[in-house]
Amino acid sequence: MEQIRHTLSGTPVGQTPPAGPLLPLHPADELADIRAQIARLRKREAELRSALLLCDDPDMRVGDTHKVVVKTLRSRVFEKSRLPQVIQSDPRFFRTREVTHVCLLPTERLARRQGLFSGLGLTPRPNEAEFDVLEPFAAILRES
Repeated sequence: MEQIRHTLSGTPVGQTPPAGPLLPLHPADELADIRAQIARLRKREAELRSALLLCDDPDMRVGDTHKVVVKTLRSRVFEKSRLPQVIQSDPRFFRTREVTHVCLLPTERLARRQGLFSGLGLTPRPNEAEFDVLEPFAAILRES
């Protein structure tokens, strides 16, 4: 059955939310589910944002209950990479910051259920797409 979508926004019309799980989820599984929902919502937000930014007709940015206002803000940004190398490499100008990340990795149970690694003597490896962190790991490695 094909979904009916709003002609301007592409948002599904009259779509009912999926039914919740029959059994309570383990907190780790619930967290993974929430992150998957957030990823889908972020993707949809990016699609809508792009369509609204490309829209030339201001009336197309007004909905039944909300309107879109596009603003461009400018601010000054300090470019520490432009500092002399002597200052960039001097430890007196740096502090250590600790950030705690909660990462999700597939369990061996999930890998077996999906038929992964069967008979190969392999253990599951983390998928980079499953890491939902506040900052890229590269930035953390540069700071340490």
